[in-house]
Amino acid sequence: MRANGVSTSSIIYCMNFYNKKLESNLTQLRKETVTGQYSDFGVNFGSKVSDILGLSQENQHIKNMRDSNNLAKVRLSVSQESLKLIDKTYQNIRESIIISNEAGEKFDINFSEKSKEYLKYMTDLVNTTLNGSYLFAGNNTSEKPLQDYFAKDSPAKKSFDKILDDFLTNNSKDKKLNIADMNSNQMAEFIDKLEQFFLDNDYWDKNWSNASYQNIKQNINGSDVIDVSVNANIDGIRRLALCSVIGIELIGKDISPESREVISTKMFNHISKGLEDINKHHSLLGISEKSIDEVNLFLEKKETIIETYVTKTIGIDKYKTIMTLEDIINKIDISYAITAKINKLSFLKVL
Repeated sequence: MRANGVSTSSIIYCMNFYNKKLESNLTQLRKETVTGQYSDFGVNFGSKVSDILGLSQENQHIKNMRDSNNLAKVRLSVSQESLKLIDKTYQNIRESIIISNEAGEKFDINFSEKSKEYLKYMTDLVNTTLNGSYLFAGNNTSEKPLQDYFAKDSPAKKSFDKILDDFLTNNSKDKKLNIADMNSNQMAEFIDKLEQFFLDNDYWDKNWSNASYQNIKQNINGSDVIDVSVNANIDGIRRLALCSVIGIELIGKDISPESREVISTKMFNHISKGLEDINKHHSLLGISEKSIDEVNLFLEKKETIIETYVTKTIGIDKYKTIMTLEDIINKIDISYAITAKINKLSFLKVL
């Protein structure tokens, strides 16, 4: 039997090639051990790959939708809290009117000052921002929704002064009428005229509001679209502004008891209507928040089902993988040991 010689360099080359293949498998198995999934499930599952990728994309879409819904929930929550505080402001005005009626003229100046505080407070609430966006601006979120009545050259203040001046001029006879001289009928007529202006969209948009009438919409599940904001153009905000202006500009002007009674009655009426509108919009925002909670719960369950299926489909047998990993490490150790011994037998070493 004839024996053929094999060079040590050839053996070493083969051993190195074998080691590289083992190291490649080692890297792949280590990755699979960490992730719990096949490193290349396309090779293992063939035609199922498109289904798995589709489900993974669907899950990512669900996560994005839930994140978007959660941001909308924050907007709804802050908006509802602001409406609660506006409701409280209405309550404070009502209490102040009652105290004013009991105290008579002594409380008029104090009530006028309090009305300034109420209007400033409401303006701050309506101009609340969240992540740089105005909550009560409708979909015009970059514009401050409510004008400052006390700002220099305020269009809201100027417009009131003109309405008042026109009314006093039109009702003057021998001498120009002033607020203190207005009788109860004139006071009632003037307040009714103010109401018409404040509830007129053209007047409100020109002098008070920069807000859009279109609220922010949220597609909560891919098909259902709901409102997730309220704007500064609602009646509840207009009537609170009206009540505050009446308190600032009319009460405390040495008016007659009859005119004061007219003002109280009119303001109580506006407070009642304003509270009703604020509570209505607060409830609508609450319904939207509940809808998002229900949708998010459904999306969470759907996401869990998909994740479970995908994990089971592309998941590895960790015990089997670890055993294979240990086996490869042993083979690599043995291979390097053999290679080292062959190197010692090399003819080149002898030389």
